[in-house]
Amino acid sequence: MKTILKFKWLISIIVIIAVACSLIFSPNLAQLAADKGEIIPPKDTTSQQYKQILKDVNADSNSISAVVQLDNKLDNQDEKKLKSYISKIENVNGVKSVISPFDNSAIEDKLVSEDKKSIMIPIETSANKDKSLEASKDIDDINHSFKGSYLTGTNNIQDQINTSINEGLKTTEVITVILILGILFLVFRSVVTPFVPLLLVGLSYIFSQGIIALLVKYADFPVSIYIQPFLVALLFGIGTDYCILLLNRYKEELGKDQSNFDAVLNTFKNGGRTILICAITVLVGFAALFFVEFSLFKSAVGIAVGVLCLMIVLFTLLPTLLLVIGGKVFWPSKNTAGHKDSALWGKLGNFTTKKPFLALVLVLIILIPIIVFAPNNITYDNTNEISDEYDSIKAINIIKDDFSVGQAFPVQIAIKDDKKLTTENGVSDVETLAKSLEKIEGVDGVNTITRPTGNPIEQLTTTYQLDQMQQQLSQANDGINQVNTGLNSAQQAGQGQSAQMSQGLSQVQSGQEQIQQRMEDMANDKSVDESGMYITKDMLQDSELKQSVNQYSEDDGNIVLLNVELSDDPFSKKAMNTVEKVEQSVTNQVKGTSFNDSQIEIGGTSAENKDLQTTIDNDMTKAIVLITIFLFVVLLVFQRSIIMPIYMIASILITYYASIGIANIIFDNILGLGGLLLVVPFFSFVVLMALGVDYAIFLVNRFSEEAYQGIVPALLIAMRKMGTVIMTACLILVGTIAALYSSGAMTLMQIATVVIVGLLLYNILMLPLFIPSIAKSFGKGNWWPFKTKESKKK
Repeated sequence: MKTILKFKWLISIIVIIAVACSLIFSPNLAQLAADKGEIIPPKDTTSQQYKQILKDVNADSNSISAVVQLDNKLDNQDEKKLKSYISKIENVNGVKSVISPFDNSAIEDKLVSEDKKSIMIPIETSANKDKSLEASKDIDDINHSFKGSYLTGTNNIQDQINTSINEGLKTTEVITVILILGILFLVFRSVVTPFVPLLLVGLSYIFSQGIIALLVKYADFPVSIYIQPFLVALLFGIGTDYCILLLNRYKEELGKDQSNFDAVLNTFKNGGRTILICAITVLVGFAALFFVEFSLFKSAVGIAVGVLCLMIVLFTLLPTLLLVIGGKVFWPSKNTAGHKDSALWGKLGNFTTKKPFLALVLVLIILIPIIVFAPNNITYDNTNEISDEYDSIKAINIIKDDFSVGQAFPVQIAIKDDKKLTTENGVSDVETLAKSLEKIEGVDGVNTITRPTGNPIEQLTTTYQLDQMQQQLSQANDGINQVNTGLNSAQQAGQGQSAQMSQGLSQVQSGQEQIQQRMEDMANDKSVDESGMYITKDMLQDSELKQSVNQYSEDDGNIVLLNVELSDDPFSKKAMNTVEKVEQSVTNQVKGTSFNDSQIEIGGTSAENKDLQTTIDNDMTKAIVLITIFLFVVLLVFQRSIIMPIYMIASILITYYASIGIANIIFDNILGLGGLLLVVPFFSFVVLMALGVDYAIFLVNRFSEEAYQGIVPALLIAMRKMGTVIMTACLILVGTIAALYSSGAMTLMQIATVVIVGLLLYNILMLPLFIPSIAKSFGKGNWWPFKTKESKKK
């Protein structure tokens, strides 16, 4: 610190130039997050491999649906308007194909609602996300006279979520600034002081945002659409807390008989060490996420970058500022005393030191039932993320009311092989697989080569063919009888036509033989029993079947496609369970068929969500283990104890599970949103672990510092001295986290709820009751296996 103070101007100028450069030369982080921050499973999962199969043969595309609402029931005039509208959609750049509801009656039944007032138009657009969104915009711009026309699709929903978050971010930033200024005015009673943390943290935010953007663009650093709101909430919350602690320490140092230089030096020598320990724990907590698999979770490593930038700014610009303006930083306040002792925490300290077991039992009685009995539901329905003021959500809601959502978001199966699969046997095996999938509970229908509209092509079924052959045999028998009658008549009349007639008989008999051979071939075809279809080469040349083959195959027949429509909401847990059944059925059914050695991948929204669930569950376990180990090591080094880190971390884990339970009650039982969105538990855990340990460090460090006076006196002093500091810091952090409610994104609002509930529980129950009661119970064992602070002092 002496070196920093000695070269304060040079170092400050370098830091300011670095911040300015990061602002000037860094790309737009919000745009990078929109482009690269998709919430998708890792590349090696089946849903992403499905996309890759199609991408490799330039057959990938994006599926969207236009939902048209009419004022009255569909009539001839509306049909003409819709056909014109569809024609205009087909001409939009980036649109590959459009399915018209009026192609045939089977399609019309699926794409026109029962009340004839809603029409769904499936559209395939370019696989390129930007081109697909551009096509969507052009479709939106098409003039029409319908009651309404709305587009939805995975990219459309995500794009509008991005828009909502970016718009909400501006509001979040303003509210955060107002909250911090208000709280700091109350805390310091100063006109100048509140602007110091705001300035320094603001520079840290700009600095970190620029560094992260540069890392994303040039080093493939993980990023997500949530990184900026998190940076705002956490950097301003943590940064303000750190500034308050340093400024309060500086006030204390000014009250001593020393120069301003020494006051600044001692502020950072003593208070700075505590801040440094806290920052390292936060940094380590978020840095541990580098080792998880899911790119969305990895993006939280950006918070570690933000904390590092915060430390650079605080340990360079703040000491320079204090050296320049000195005590005027508290103008017009003349009071140099720090926070007053906390009377409430003092009373709680007396209770926990006298009755530690009762205090511990009281905490557990309150929290354990919540942890055990509260619901633990996770929803993968990202349509809950934003309100229905957005067109993509309006369209989804109409589809849910008037159609089967499974039609708009089917499970997609791709079967790929080095050999052609659209052969007689291959097509027959496709139907066998489709029949098997159709029987699964939760499957509404299957579309593929043999059933393009969901129902099997009748002409391919053995029942139809046998019926036709039976009719032909009957006709042949009639023909033979007629020929025989004719022959008899010719012979009796002595006419010379018996040889033309004998030839006809021969032809009829030949036809009979062909039919009998066809029936024999059908009987010998083992696949007929499974598929219920008999397919020949000549059938595959039929124009109608050729059209179906082209629709449900790619790469000249080396890839076969099936679409599985689910009866449940594709975003629901039930749909994910159905996908698992589909996977099992496919695995079992392809054995011994044309697809025995083929690569089979399953895509679509429900399959992606299932892959996300698996990835998130694995990463959650990994994150809990990694963060716990990393924090334990850091705390072990700085606290010189094995026992303290254990109960500090345990206190946060208990708080986390209780706050998740309470949040689930709010969003599932009360608000009926089906539980917490998929990433909420993970990010809530990381944030609570990283931030909660700060407050534990504040308390435990002071306890260790006073331990030479004895365990009970040390606990009482630590709680009285740190109670107000911790509660003030918690209030500020709760305020900045609460600003996320203005983001408009349900994920951020739910994370805010979990974290705020967790911080309140931690500051009301765990810090004043749980930790002191454990510390009192362990006594000198708190510092095991190292020497106690008490014995070292003596």
